[in-house]
Amino acid sequence: MQPKPKKEHIGDNNKAERTIEDDSTENKLSCRNGATCGQPDRKVQVIEVAVFLFLILPAMSTSFLIGTTSGNQPGTGFMGVAILSILNDLGMVSLVFYFVWRNRETLRRIGWTLQNLPREVGWGLVLFFPIFYSANRLESALHSAGLSAPSKLPSFLVATGHFRLVLAVILVIVVAIVEETVFRGYKEEGTTTTPFDMVVRNDLDRFHLAKDVIDRVPKLGSRAAYARQFIRDKLLDHKNYIHRYGQDMPEIRNWKWPM
Repeated sequence: MQPKPKKEHIGDNNKAERTIEDDSTENKLSCRNGATCGQPDRKVQVIEVAVFLFLILPAMSTSFLIGTTSGNQPGTGFMGVAILSILNDLGMVSLVFYFVWRNRETLRRIGWTLQNLPREVGWGLVLFFPIFYSANRLESALHSAGLSAPSKLPSFLVATGHFRLVLAVILVIVVAIVEETVFRGYKEEGTTTTPFDMVVRNDLDRFHLAKDVIDRVPKLGSRAAYARQFIRDKLLDHKNYIHRYGQDMPEIRNWKWPM
């Protein structure tokens, strides 16, 4: 008498989780209405183009406008460069958001969390004054050593008037958020998933290979029901773990060839 397969339990906090069979069914259903299997639908393609344009157009415009500044020609002012710079940085963040959306991940994976906000704001306020003072002292030391800054800054670097000063503050805040998101949040992960999960998504992991053997050997049949259910449970455990901790399970991460 064979033991009955145990029931699947999917946590309430991970409603987006599916079994591998569910994912395969969803991929098959996505090919209906004349769509090409394996290709993104029209909505995804439109979003991809919009993100691409939002990423490159501000950067191209900024380079063009700054490039027109030569000699006494004013080219573009601070306001134009600041707005284009803000749009350029927001374009990079939109690319990160697009990848997060396509991989059905949360913003916590790119560092967007309020968990440590009070502590980080406190450290920012504490460190601002000594760093500002040290920068002024360094500037004085460089002047004493015979080094000097240009006598007149380009027009696109000069912020005059209350509105332009407010715009400069917004620019600094946007740049800080973008730098944290792109370099500390997204790139620090290396990817939006784990190395083993990349293999799982392509059905090349040890669990999928074992399940394929069970499905393709007729003599196994119901005798391998428990093993098949065990494989399904391990894949669900894997998905739960990487969504919660952002890395592979210890039994995968620390596995070594037996000596």
